[in-house]
Amino acid sequence: MYQPGTANDSVDLVMRPRARPFRVPETAFRLALASTDLLLILMAVTFTPAVYFYSAGIAFDVSGSLPAAISVSIVAVLFLIVRRAYRVSSFVSGHNHFGSYTQAWLLGFAIVLIEAFLTKTSESYSRGAMVFAFMPGFILAYGARCLLFHQLRCSFVRHEIVLSSVFLIHIGIQDDADALAARLLARGVVVAGMHCVPVRETASQSRRLESLLVDAVEAARRLLALGSFDSIYLSAPWAQEHVLGRLQHMLRRLPAPVVLLPDNFASQVLHARHVELSGILGYEIQRAPMSWGERATKRLFDIVVAGLGLIMLAPVLLIVSAAVLISSGRPILFRQKRHGFGGRSFEILKFRTMTVCENGPDIRQAQRDDPRITPVGAFLRKHSLDELPQLWNVLHGEMSLVGPRPHAEAHNNHYDPLISSYVFRHHVKPGITGWAQVNGYRGETREIAAMEGRVQHDLWYIHNFSLRLDIYIVYRTAILAFFDNSAY
Repeated sequence: MYQPGTANDSVDLVMRPRARPFRVPETAFRLALASTDLLLILMAVTFTPAVYFYSAGIAFDVSGSLPAAISVSIVAVLFLIVRRAYRVSSFVSGHNHFGSYTQAWLLGFAIVLIEAFLTKTSESYSRGAMVFAFMPGFILAYGARCLLFHQLRCSFVRHEIVLSSVFLIHIGIQDDADALAARLLARGVVVAGMHCVPVRETASQSRRLESLLVDAVEAARRLLALGSFDSIYLSAPWAQEHVLGRLQHMLRRLPAPVVLLPDNFASQVLHARHVELSGILGYEIQRAPMSWGERATKRLFDIVVAGLGLIMLAPVLLIVSAAVLISSGRPILFRQKRHGFGGRSFEILKFRTMTVCENGPDIRQAQRDDPRITPVGAFLRKHSLDELPQLWNVLHGEMSLVGPRPHAEAHNNHYDPLISSYVFRHHVKPGITGWAQVNGYRGETREIAAMEGRVQHDLWYIHNFSLRLDIYIVYRTAILAFFDNSAY
């Protein structure tokens, strides 16, 4: 196996691990994952009803639950395949697809019940047995799935299982090649050999460049003759067209598949949604943050939760209003101009927590132990109770429950020219809470790096929005309101 840190331009090493790893093709590996789910679901739905029958003193007959178990397992696994739950990338990242697995389980049982109703065979199923198969069966199947998949991931980490072995030709510096080899290895791809061509040699059609490319192809040929790898990976800036074209031509004489890895910009483009119009293929490098359906779902969620929140929290709102009035006098609410969706200005509502009500071109952020914060205000800010009036902003449509936190107009004007992607935060409605806040990016931003981190988290949320993510962020915010000691 290739060892990182070699300073030479050319590296030609054969994989010699201490213990030969078990190599399995990616397709076979994904099939094994699906088969594991199929078997676990089949066993769980078949045998969990035995507990019910035993407790009821009834003899258990496997043949009674086996047809339903077969139907549930097949439907569930097909659903997971459609949802791409067996991708190696998500498996390696530790994603257990709880949401998709739950949906698959529900769909499987729904199909069985519909089939029993339409065929008039529902009387052949015991209600108690179905309940046991549904609830304890889900817990057992999903728990066993997590355990087995965890063990497989550990085998990946220890490189006991590899999906393929490759020869890497890299145009660039050695450190980047080492980093790429490490990323490939973490995904089950072993770099059996490597040849690096410095970028400085690609500036012209020199003899030195031709010699390096010939050396790379010859190194690949020697290892291929030993059966040390399955494919050849090319890693190079896509702007180096003459180098890539020459390599492609030279590698045609080797009977091995050749894979061109995208550079950073190409990777972002290829992950975008492709658009085809009259035979012309393009890539949507900037998409609308949310589809019409996603916006409708998010708005419905906002209205329901904000409306219920205002009703249920009415006593809290009255108590906080009284506390602010008694301790600090009027005004009870603090109003400040903020930028919302599309950069449009709106007036945000908060309980007043300071002795000042700044709302102009020069606004100083709140700091730890800020003398402007009142004693009652400190308590409200620590537990995020000062943000509750923004539920009205949500109902009014100016804000959402979850989204990038809106900053004062003065702060927007300050950071917009400093951070190139800052303005993209305004492609969605601002939120009472957000992905950045539940990941520690809240409060004062003394350094530009702190704001850049907040913006990156906001952009991640915009590109990965889902209702499930919104629910998780709301839940995390509620927990942090009581247990976040860093808030001030």
